[in-house]
Amino acid sequence: MNKKETLIIIFAALFFVGLIGVVSAASISQDLTSILKELEEVSKIFFGAILGESNTGAMFFERCLLLLIIYGIIYSVLKNMDFFSSSPFILPAISGAVAVLGIRFLSTEIINSILLPYGALGGSIAIFLPFLIYFFFVHTSVRGTFGRRAAWILFAIVFAAIWVSRRSGGLISGNSFDYMYVVGFILVIISLIFDESIHKYFGLSKMSKAISNFHQQQTRAALRDLRQLEIDYRHGTVNAADYEYERKRLERLIKKGAGQL
Repeated sequence: MNKKETLIIIFAALFFVGLIGVVSAASISQDLTSILKELEEVSKIFFGAILGESNTGAMFFERCLLLLIIYGIIYSVLKNMDFFSSSPFILPAISGAVAVLGIRFLSTEIINSILLPYGALGGSIAIFLPFLIYFFFVHTSVRGTFGRRAAWILFAIVFAAIWVSRRSGGLISGNSFDYMYVVGFILVIISLIFDESIHKYFGLSKMSKAISNFHQQQTRAALRDLRQLEIDYRHGTVNAADYEYERKRLERLIKKGAGQL
């Protein structure tokens, strides 16, 4: 990107900001709302014609998403076949026709059954992801069995405190979904008791060592560059401004690498 294009982009951005300052927030909100409603109506007309007018009521949005999913899968499969991929018209036409036939005549009960695994997938990922992130944080950043067990105890205490406070505040009502919190506590207890075995089984000790070696190599490289920079500065091949900038950058890298060891 040259200087002329950069100036044009900056001018366009300033002009857009100026327009935002002129137009009130209420009018922007109304315009966006009207645009979104119009897009919604257009999408209903388009997908309604494809799926049938009787399908524009219940589960219409879910049917549209399933249609797009099936179309994408069929398209990716057929494009690997020479007969379909050789024609730019046959491939999307056959993919669209098969996807529409696969969704158009499904009843609401079948759609609900299809959506059940997707709900389980989303809920499982949303619940398990924080635990997984903390798991890798503990096993790659905390040194020693005692430190990792202390980290899991802290996690369990905070988890229990938040759970109790939400139940007492009415944000979580006692129901069958309480088993998810029980499973969370079980996972924490397993990680707490079998910390050393888990650390060895998943090879996380090797991962921690590899990360430590990487920071050591980075620190040694920064030290070499700093020594070379001092030599270049004494010989006059680097001016004072570049020397100060590069010296501070390398010193920050060395300090950061020493803190990771």
